[in-house]
Formats: sequence, structure tokens, C-alpha cells
Amino acid sequence: MAPRVAAYDSHLDELIQRKEYKIALSLIEKKIKKGDKSDILQASHNTMLQTETNVLTMDNTGLQSNADPARRNQGEKELNALLNRSPPIKSTRAIQILQAFAESRHDHNPRLQSLWAQAVQASPQDEALHKEWFETKFAARDFRGAQKVRLPTE
Repeated sequence: MAPRVAAYDSHLDELIQRKEYKIALSLIEKKIKKGDKSDILQASHNTMLQTETNVLTMDNTGLQSNADPARRNQGEKELNALLNRSPPIKSTRAIQILQAFAESRHDHNPRLQSLWAQAVQASPQDEALHKEWFETKFAARDFRGAQKVRLPTE
């Protein structure tokens, strides 16, 4: 599953939906070079890097990976930088992009699983963040996870 960034950039979203990962990655990298350092763009860049390196192609000898080890390493380094940064990611859309990517890879990295908790801990009075976390858990039918979400007290 590729990230959807429609609210951020509809052209980029179209490229991703058409599975034109290399072009989408190139567009994201151009935006980053121009100075766009938003959480959404960084999360999209990381997932596109790793998606593009994991795409399989079919040729006359069978399936083979397009994986470029340098790109894969770059993607892993960027993911670690996003997960370890301080302050943590607070953009709900960026968190959703990273979690959707983790789910598509069946990645159970505890740091990826704790993105919501880190964001809420960094912004305990942000009611919208708490609500989005609850709705995400509820939509995923993770009722135990939804019960852990505490709304901010005044």
C-alpha cells in the first residue's frame, strides 16, 4: 500500500495511485530540495524510497527485485531519523502515512507502533490529535488501543 497524500498534493497522489513510484519519488525529492521540510513530505519520501526499492518486476526469466541497496539504506536511515527525532512527528497525516506503510510491510517495529503515543505525549493538550488517534484505532477495530487514548483534561 502506497501512502496517500491527496490533501497535500493531488498530482503526487495521482502518480502514487498509478504506481509511478520513480516519478513520485523524483517529485518529492525536488520539493525537499526547494526547502519543503514538512512531516507529510518527509514521511512520503521515506515510504516512496522503500516502496520503489521493493517493487518486483517480471521479465522473461521470472520475478526479480529492482532493489537498489543504496536507496534501501537511505530509506532505512531516513525512517530511523524520523522515528528518533525530537520533537516527534505531530502531523496526523504523516503518522497515518508511516503507519499505513508499516502495515503494508507487516512491520511490527515498536517505534512505528508508538508514533501516536509519542505525538500525544509531546502535545498533551491537542484534542484534535487525541481524537484522530482514537478514530484511527477504532476504524482499525483496535478497541484495546482505542481505550488507551485519553482525552486531554482541562
